[in-house]
Amino acid sequence: MNLRKYLFFSISAYFLSFASCTKTDESLPLIDDQYKDITVQSGFDNNSIKLASTGWTVAYVKDKSSEHYLLDSAGKNLQLLNTGNVVSQNGLLCLAKDSTGYGLSISLKENFSDEPRILLIGIDENGQRDAIQITQLKGSKYSLVDQEIRELDSLRKVYVTDEDCTSITLSNPSNEDKYFSDSALFKNVYSRSEFLSSAYGAFAWLPQNSDNQVHMTDLLLDGNIVWSDMVPYIEGESTKAFNSSRKSELLVKAHSNVDLTGNVTYCERTCKYTFTIKNEDTGFRFKISGLWHQKVPISSEEIINQVY
Repeated sequence: MNLRKYLFFSISAYFLSFASCTKTDESLPLIDDQYKDITVQSGFDNNSIKLASTGWTVAYVKDKSSEHYLLDSAGKNLQLLNTGNVVSQNGLLCLAKDSTGYGLSISLKENFSDEPRILLIGIDENGQRDAIQITQLKGSKYSLVDQEIRELDSLRKVYVTDEDCTSITLSNPSNEDKYFSDSALFKNVYSRSEFLSSAYGAFAWLPQNSDNQVHMTDLLLDGNIVWSDMVPYIEGESTKAFNSSRKSELLVKAHSNVDLTGNVTYCERTCKYTFTIKNEDTGFRFKISGLWHQKVPISSEEIINQVY
């Protein structure tokens, strides 16, 4: 088995092995020594450690590198005192004590930093202290394996405007009629895509300096597809120049000038998206959700203001 798979599966073996442990002697540690230091290369959900008795609490959780204690949603030091669960302020870690009192369930999100994440989970029972150390490495590669996209229909807008169009004059001083390009009318017209998400790791899983193109749901108007393309999955806005399908040349008579303006029909929409991302080293999957805003030009027209 290669090292990466070993690192991932070692924690699973650890959680299973503790299921048979019970405390029969007060001198026994709360946690078996061989399982106090765990190294993984992935996030994980609801992996349960069976402790030696039921009277334990989680006294603290500390980031060993920074020496900072993790906080709960109320901004206090993260602790688990009774049955139930507690989640860290940044959503990174969730701890739960099961109904029997023996099981400590741990859920931990991915580490996207190049630096190892080292967490110390302090266990206390009537003054007896013990700790679990989890060292979490960064996965080497992540991939998008599934996506759900739903448009918020009430937010769709279709409208005509000249806001991004320029005004131009086509001049033909020659003795012959000639065709001139009018594409400069729409040189400032772009389609716009914007991804917004506050989910943990929403954009951190992406490889740096790469072209992260995703296919979003087709845009239909009156049952016809008017847009179907890939867009960069990046935090914030990206743009793409408008390629109009209309004829981009106008015949100008000899010794004539034509003043032109233009209009563009836009469609704006907002979609909720959920992407499922896989850690390629371990197979662990996690979901990220957010909003995608799109403004796309779907047609254009030239307007002749004056011929002279």
